[in-house]
Amino acid sequence: MKIMKIKDILRTPYTYFDVNDTLKYVTRIFNDRHVSSAPVVKEGVLIGMISDATIAKKFLPKRFLGIWTYEEPAPITLMKNLTVESLVEKQFSYILPEDDVIDVLPTIIGKKYDCVPVIESRGTMRLVGIVRGTDLMRIFLKYFATYEAVKLDGTSKERLKMETIVGQILAIVEREGVISVREISKELNLTIETTERIGVELEKHGLIKIRYKFFAPPVFEKIERFE
Repeated sequence: MKIMKIKDILRTPYTYFDVNDTLKYVTRIFNDRHVSSAPVVKEGVLIGMISDATIAKKFLPKRFLGIWTYEEPAPITLMKNLTVESLVEKQFSYILPEDDVIDVLPTIIGKKYDCVPVIESRGTMRLVGIVRGTDLMRIFLKYFATYEAVKLDGTSKERLKMETIVGQILAIVEREGVISVREISKELNLTIETTERIGVELEKHGLIKIRYKFFAPPVFEKIERFE
């Protein structure tokens, strides 16, 4: 099996911020693009991360609990005047395009940010892209069955089949954009109940969105991420 590199799953274009961007701009981008963290650059060089948690911690403990006086600017005024430079967190992880995906999994999964920046080299620290946990989940759903087929014996055929079906459902949603559970079930020769159950798991991992209807099976929607 081919060893997958970070460059194979690199997101470009992607969301990032400059140190001079305003907090108002950051919050709007987070909301519009449905992301909660992004790298911060200064003249193209990665210097840290910003996240919705960072923003909340900046204000909630001191500013929004009634602990200020009239001599101080109102919290909303403080927010409008802030730039990313005053909010950036400088303790962060990064990965390189030539890194093996399997080797950097601990860096990508289980961290406080929902993305990991990818840099050109340690010498330049120039940002070239990002990888999000959902990118890895998409890959695993599509390729994990092939990987398990090499390792497992005939007793795991049912599990292998299920993982292949999961990948097929995801591929159909990616292809169509919006499609009903009934149509997917018909195409893959599955029951509507089985298709919906798999869809619920995909939605839990942020891979699709389910829209429920009255008196009809639900619809699966592709999640658009403008990065």
